[in-house]
Amino acid sequence: MTFQIGHALAQLSLKLPESGLDLSSKVIYDPLRVLPAEVIYDICSLLPFESISPFIRASWHVLCIANDRPGFWKDCIRCKFPWFLEMDELLRQGALKNEQLWKGIFFWAGTMVRARRGGQ
Repeated sequence: MTFQIGHALAQLSLKLPESGLDLSSKVIYDPLRVLPAEVIYDICSLLPFESISPFIRASWHVLCIANDRPGFWKDCIRCKFPWFLEMDELLRQGALKNEQLWKGIFFWAGTMVRARRGGQ
């Protein structure tokens, strides 16, 4: 079963935004800048799935943490989707080594859950 899930996830065509665009010089004031990465993660863990993307887009500091901190998206998956037990096995196998894939998997899983709940 885990092999099938890992194979399916590896075959997913996830549209991820290109990274490398540096807009830091455009940021005038970011009140979240004073918060450490651990607090940002704690905030994300308390937010509903639908609010995580707007929260990340609202702050350059938060966006940088989400994109640059190793394991951020894996931790979000574990927090928001604790039933996704196959993720631990995939981690052990090293099936998904690209950190950016975890971001795509997070949003893919959230979209699938939301669709099954009828868009609520």
